[in-house]
Amino acid sequence: MAAATANKRGTDAPLGNRNSQGWRAISSANIVIEMTTELRDLTAEHFEALIGETFEIDGQKTVLRSVRRGPPTPSRFRDQFALTFDTPANTKIRSDVVSVIHPAVGEHNLLVTQVIHSVQPTALEICFG
Repeated sequence: MAAATANKRGTDAPLGNRNSQGWRAISSANIVIEMTTELRDLTAEHFEALIGETFEIDGQKTVLRSVRRGPPTPSRFRDQFALTFDTPANTKIRSDVVSVIHPAVGEHNLLVTQVIHSVQPTALEICFG
């Protein structure tokens, strides 16, 4: 499978590839991140390596635009982060639990909310916390 590239970050370095153990990704700091399909184990780093890649959200092709990290949290809590996706203006999703699919992170039913964004009039957001 071909490696994804980080054109949005100004480099053509490979971001992710699949091997016999699953997906591996290289972060912007050149750190190897073992990808997982377990929802509880997904972190901002997993998604940062997938910026610019296509996801399927409720049957629609969308592109992961950004990963925004929240404030630091106590160690007993999950780190907060949010994903923003570019989506067609005619998207039917407003705020609903829908299927989110990408080979590197698997398929999960997540709360996806439409947001208005200055860069793209219509965007989708998923928050983890």
